[in-house]
Amino acid sequence: MRNTRALRVAATMVGALALTLAVGALPAQAAQPDFICEPLDSGKIDTTGSPATVTVTAPAGQLIDGYCVKAGTTKYFVPVVPPQATVVIDHPDKDSVSHYSYSYFTPTTPDPEKLAIPGDPAWADKCGTDADGFTLPSDTDDIDWSTTGLVGGIERLTATVKGTKTFTDGATTKTFEHVFTDEDCDPTTETATLDGSVATGVCEADSPWIHYNVKLTDPEGTVTNRTVSLVMTDGTNTETIVLGDLKSDGTLEGKKLWPGASVDAEGKANGWPGWALVDGKWVETDGNFAWTRGITEAKLVVNPETAVTISYPEATPVCATGPEATPPGGGNGSTALAETGFAGTSIAIVAGIIVIAGAAFLVVARIRRRRA
Repeated sequence: MRNTRALRVAATMVGALALTLAVGALPAQAAQPDFICEPLDSGKIDTTGSPATVTVTAPAGQLIDGYCVKAGTTKYFVPVVPPQATVVIDHPDKDSVSHYSYSYFTPTTPDPEKLAIPGDPAWADKCGTDADGFTLPSDTDDIDWSTTGLVGGIERLTATVKGTKTFTDGATTKTFEHVFTDEDCDPTTETATLDGSVATGVCEADSPWIHYNVKLTDPEGTVTNRTVSLVMTDGTNTETIVLGDLKSDGTLEGKKLWPGASVDAEGKANGWPGWALVDGKWVETDGNFAWTRGITEAKLVVNPETAVTISYPEATPVCATGPEATPPGGGNGSTALAETGFAGTSIAIVAGIIVIAGAAFLVVARIRRRRA
């Protein structure tokens, strides 16, 4: 009995040892070596004959964005930028490819940008045909404008989208057209006028100026010229002075120096029509627009035009419209009192008695004379 039990125990121990030996003899699960490419989307693909390169193409509608390539014991992952449908797989260090794999994706196409549809161009359709036309919008970064010209009384303008963009309705072109009328201008229709416009000669800081206030009334919108001019004449000579362009409301207001007049940088008068500075002396001359001091007619002109009443401004006690007259015997135009030897400011008296330190002196002074 004791022997039987001993045999059973011994058998059990032998069996356990045999099992342990058997388990230890089984091979372990091997980890993938670092030089083996991951399968990626294509799976690992072995080559035949280790070619120098391999050309692969993604499935329809896909783009390859990278690949793994192995040669010898070295593998590389190579990004493909930008992604391509077909790629040549090449090992960076070796002249052969033993296996490879690659990844790919389905590209998405963004919707093209939508552009607002342009508004109707500005057409000009007046009575008759002379003032008919249009304003062709300027090209932009997104839209080109073109015209086919006037055909059968119809003008067509086309807006074409550049690149891949579209208008909000999906179209890439928009055509605008206008049928021009050819009606005779009604002679009873109100015509454009400059009624109420004025131009005036004004003396300011010893200089002659022209002040103007122009107002265009154009109920039919037929006036295309916007430049205002003042035309002056004495019957023989004529001078045209451009005053400027009318503002959008048809008005223009301002001032300009009289022809022949000038001022320095500080606005001080230093020139007058009909006067010339010769050898330091102001002398009258027939030149330098002297005739404008006696104009007989003037008009403001835009098309239409209107006559205005304007004359060379008269001098006032505080404003001269000509230089100081040169004293008899020469001088530089000053009014110093040579008779008394007094070198101070000129005195506007004809004769008088000045008492200085108890003594009386008879003084003869010159009156400062200004010429208009």
